[in-house]
Amino acid sequence: MIVTRRVVGIACLAVLVAVLAAGPAHGALSDGMECQRVNELLDIKVYWNKTSATTVDLAISAPIDAGWLGLARFSGGTMSGGDFAFAFLDGTTPKVLDGFRSAAGNEVISIDSTNSLTNRAVERVGGVLTARWTKALDAPADSEDLTWAGTGSNAMAFAMSTSNPSDPPVSSDFHSGAYNKFSIDFTTTAVCTPPPPPAAPPPPSSAAVDLTDAFTYADGDFVMKFKVDTVRNVISMSLSKSGTAGWVAVCFTTRPGLMGPGDVLMAYASTAASGGYIVSDRQNPSGRAAPAADAQQDAQAVAGAEVGGRMTVEFVRALNTNEAGDAVITNSDINIVWAIGSATPGGGAGTALSLPSKHASTSTSEIKINFFTGKVTEDNLRERIIKAHAWLMILAWIFMIPGGILTARYLKDALGVWWFRVHRVTQWLAVLMTFAAFGMAIWFTQEDFKGENKAHKIIGLLIVIVTFFEPILGELANLMWSPDRKGTPIFPDILHWWFGRFLSLFAMINVYLGMKAKEWGAAPYVIVSLAIAGYFIAFIVLQFFVGAVHHNASDDDDDGTEMK
Repeated sequence: MIVTRRVVGIACLAVLVAVLAAGPAHGALSDGMECQRVNELLDIKVYWNKTSATTVDLAISAPIDAGWLGLARFSGGTMSGGDFAFAFLDGTTPKVLDGFRSAAGNEVISIDSTNSLTNRAVERVGGVLTARWTKALDAPADSEDLTWAGTGSNAMAFAMSTSNPSDPPVSSDFHSGAYNKFSIDFTTTAVCTPPPPPAAPPPPSSAAVDLTDAFTYADGDFVMKFKVDTVRNVISMSLSKSGTAGWVAVCFTTRPGLMGPGDVLMAYASTAASGGYIVSDRQNPSGRAAPAADAQQDAQAVAGAEVGGRMTVEFVRALNTNEAGDAVITNSDINIVWAIGSATPGGGAGTALSLPSKHASTSTSEIKINFFTGKVTEDNLRERIIKAHAWLMILAWIFMIPGGILTARYLKDALGVWWFRVHRVTQWLAVLMTFAAFGMAIWFTQEDFKGENKAHKIIGLLIVIVTFFEPILGELANLMWSPDRKGTPIFPDILHWWFGRFLSLFAMINVYLGMKAKEWGAAPYVIVSLAIAGYFIAFIVLQFFVGAVHHNASDDDDDGTEMK
């Protein structure tokens, strides 16, 4: 018994020595810290550990294969006035940059002249990128930092991108969709709750794709085939576009002609997928937001190929997925919108969660499809509204405004009191038509002032703004006019003249920009050009033979006719 105890004692001592010699086991950067999950879908977590009265250890993690993570304390309503940490791996070199953004809140993050973040570390383990650093509390480390409260709530935000950034960041290093605001009190304790379990999958059914005798819908570069199987309660589909790069998507939308809110199925190539292609099931909250991936992915039996320069991806989906927000395919008309993007999500090695780039082309019609019968109904309301907008602007600024200007400048004596009535009616009608056309533009514009036709949109907005004041100047000129005045005042008369002239010139230019944007044929160009040429010819002839007529007491040609 003594020998046995001695042997056990020696063995235990040997184990203890070995453990001490090996040192502490290496853990993750976030070990031993409080945790808050700030995005359930993408499993993004923020960690903290208040190490002293004046410092706090911070960390952020996300399951991404490349890209950057950002954590900010901000003072504005958005990411404005922010004090940022910007973390990524430059190859194998960890980078945690100390940055800031001004109160404007829209420009690229600027890097502090002094990096006041200490104990900086970045690692990627098991596909999870984690960054950690130490931050000063209660007093900013330098003039470019904000005060981080050691007690009480801190207004925080995170941002991320799956694309590797520049060092220092440039304007293209904008977060790629994942962004959220939250708050942290560094004196609290918290444990990240586990992500919600995925929704129950639809009832088991054969996932084989069957597109035999399928219906086909084609619109531009987009081609979709579909076939409903009421025995298996599934729909087999294929989405196709030119080239392998980029993505192709169809959205079952609740707003005809718009990309959301709706249920999106987005297909693209990926070397990370077993079959080389992915169909990502997503929810699009609005027509302008990037669609977020569903917790439950409903596309099955995904397969694809590039044949004849076209990428085609096939899959099968349950008619009713039993997931909130997913479209239920029934024997009725369903609104759809299609879109095509030029950049492949995840750089060609993405997952169903990879964030997509903005679409390069999309459907312009209101499309309804009965997937059971194959019946397609198209109503190109957006294009009709665009044409109405264009012709209202042409009628207002190519015909009515110039006609009113010629009447006011040259025909006072010829028309007598009627010159002002003609001028007033034509100009007010043109103003009302302009506002109506502008309202149409707000309805059909999907890109704000970004992307194509930017000059046309900006010039149009400026014209509408000035047009609001131009009739006011005209009415003031009428009210302030006196037959006894010796000359024409700068305000409001001369200002009214020159605003009208410049508005007409820029409106004419903008009409051509609008016709070019919509690639109109020769006929509208001929009509507009002849009208403008006629206006300038009339201007020259009347200026030479009649001359400008101003009803002032000093004018020799004054006939005493009042403006009214």
